Amino acid sequence: MTYKDYIQQLEKQTSAISYEKGLAMVIQLCRKLLPDYQAFSATHGWGDPRVLEEALQCCE
Repeated sequence: MTYKDYIQQLEKQTSAISYEKGLAMVIQLCRKLLPDYQAFSATHGWGDPRVLEEALQCCE
């Protein structure tokens, strides 16, 4: 599967999801990824996890 095929499949699958369910899914995904991003940022001195933290606070 090429990247273009993947994007087309993803768009087809996610277009059937309501805005509210899509937002809830993205918030949950960001919550799960936040600890990894915090660890990455601390280890490599790159990135700013506060941006993701603040975005989550705005969405909740």
